[in-house]
Amino acid sequence: TMLCACFGLMAQRTISGVVSDAMGGLPGANVMIKGTSTGVATDMDGNYSISVNNGDVLEISYMGYTTKTQKVTAKTPSTLNFSMEEDAKMMEEVVVEAGYGKMRKSDLTGSLSSLGEDAMKAQATVSVDQALAGRVSGVQVSSSSGQPGQEASVRIRGVSTLTGNSSPLYVVDGMPIGGGKQSADANPLASINPADIVSMEVLKDASATAIYGSRAANGVVILTSKKGKKGQKAKINVSAQYGVSQMTGDKVEMMNAEQWLGFQEMLDPSMKNNAAFQDWKNFCIDNGISTNWADIFFGGTAPTKQLDVNVTGGNDILNYYLSMGHYDAEGIMDDSNMRRETFRSNIDANVNNWMKVGANLNLSYQKYGTTAFGGTGNSVYNKAYASRIYRPDQSYYEILTDEEGNFTGFGDRLDYFDRLGYYNPYYLSEIQPSSKDMVRLNGNTFININPFKGFNVRSAQGVEAYDYRSSGVALPIGPFEGNGSASESFQRYYSFTLTNTAEYKFNLRGKNDFSFLVGQESIVTSSQSFGVSVDGLTDPRLTLMSAGSVPNLPSHSKSDRVFNSYFATFGYSFADKYFVDGSFRRDGSSLFAENHRWGNFWSAGAM
Repeated sequence: TMLCACFGLMAQRTISGVVSDAMGGLPGANVMIKGTSTGVATDMDGNYSISVNNGDVLEISYMGYTTKTQKVTAKTPSTLNFSMEEDAKMMEEVVVEAGYGKMRKSDLTGSLSSLGEDAMKAQATVSVDQALAGRVSGVQVSSSSGQPGQEASVRIRGVSTLTGNSSPLYVVDGMPIGGGKQSADANPLASINPADIVSMEVLKDASATAIYGSRAANGVVILTSKKGKKGQKAKINVSAQYGVSQMTGDKVEMMNAEQWLGFQEMLDPSMKNNAAFQDWKNFCIDNGISTNWADIFFGGTAPTKQLDVNVTGGNDILNYYLSMGHYDAEGIMDDSNMRRETFRSNIDANVNNWMKVGANLNLSYQKYGTTAFGGTGNSVYNKAYASRIYRPDQSYYEILTDEEGNFTGFGDRLDYFDRLGYYNPYYLSEIQPSSKDMVRLNGNTFININPFKGFNVRSAQGVEAYDYRSSGVALPIGPFEGNGSASESFQRYYSFTLTNTAEYKFNLRGKNDFSFLVGQESIVTSSQSFGVSVDGLTDPRLTLMSAGSVPNLPSHSKSDRVFNSYFATFGYSFADKYFVDGSFRRDGSSLFAENHRWGNFWSAGAM
């Protein structure tokens, strides 16, 4: 038995390479060992690396491409590159969400890109918007910080906006989300567990997005959540992930204490004759006193934990998908973190052969913290900025000496840096604790009626709502001695969407396919917020608002608005070779003056 185990270990080796197509590396392609659950996904450049044994069969797959296999033998080289070819038949049959209905991707004249379930699994992300990074042409994804769950900046074919921001419209299971912006730090998409999403479609140009009207000025991202399938036996899936985050390679090498003190002598040659300066310089050099502030603020690792459980199944009448998710991540800065709990229930039922009803519900709870001073780029207490400007001869810990001034070691962490004249940023974070939490609901119900072949009437009712709370306190110690402060703010938001559509698809003489759709949509939103703060806290044990002696003027706001639309689409194809489509939408918003509330949006395309 021992000999066999040793032989198995010796036979295992690593194979790496690139998975590409005619355009270059394919990110998110699956490289699996056939017949097992072992596999990896390619990175943004199509690179992969996997441990295999002789006799294993590698299976390489990517949505819309022909699957390839390669058996591993003793003669197989350690580098294997795979060139993928499009599966023309599969691409024609890929059905995508486009506008208010489904259609074959090959029938679209507008620009649309799809991400399937395989691509979603290729990268562990806290938010579905981050899954777009490096995977869709014409889409730029960036983040201004590394805080867990922060909203990514998504730009589809540049910046073009009618609504005051440059983010695309996000639609989940037919309903828009993200209409209420509770905080610059909060991300509406972070309330959705990426493990619950089966596909994403990105609508890029005017031909594809016009059906959504004014809201689609920056493009549209359509997300479809997982559903149960007819005839599928009940199946339970459990997945767990654990990872660590750390700052990427820092290319800037800062001076150590000896170099910095020598540089001061270059700037001011008189320092060479300054006894106090020379004593301090020699003391630092002799006792190894030198602080790398980048290591202090970013040198550690931050854990990320995720656990997902889902149950899916279906029969001739009822299909269901139920899931629960837990996500917990610490940021590489001490005071940034995020915890999320999610529950999703997707259920649809065939009442009879011409009526179908269903409900999709997503409930989430989020609690997160953001980095103090993170929004002030040039603050000496912003850790990213501080790591570049703090003197290396300032010790992070107390310097211990004997009665004669000889160095004996380091003591506790300093709360105040005397050589810099600044408080320790970690100390300021600790005495100014804050928290933000939110309960968010996204859901919709629908009824589909098919009175005869090709004709479908659908009515859907959607809701997006949340309660958001932010709390903060500055303890009356240190720089706030005798005059601490406390603040609380609340916001409640809801949006109801009612969408009704009627669609008719039919074929004439075998080669002529027609589709017509008309619809109406109404969106009613309401939000209100309230904030209050007090100064004059004197006891760090008493931090409630009632303990403050100086109340500040509270803030209070309310907002209500209505958005109404009417729309229609037309599509025609001849022999699956020639395609023509068009759309028209008329939007009206209560935000504009009475005589300027309505606008028309249309598009036409052919290929």
